[in-house]
Amino acid sequence: MTVRGEIDLQTCPQLSRAAFVTPLGGEPLYLDLSGVSFMDSSGLNLLLLLRRRLHAEGGRLAVTGLQPQPVSLL
Repeated sequence: MTVRGEIDLQTCPQLSRAAFVTPLGGEPLYLDLSGVSFMDSSGLNLLLLLRRRLHAEGGRLAVTGLQPQPVSLL
């Protein structure tokens, strides 16, 4: 899944819907954040929720392409 723009309180619901309706069946979810210039704590919370969901299903979350601001948040 490729994400672009900002991950914040306003955009998290849309991203959450897209990520949580994707059937993974224990497969990893690759989240390309190379187009994300800003992420706040709601974005961090979303990543944690996704990781928990994937772990419970036997999968994993792989985040790639992190820009400087999201890296500093993580």
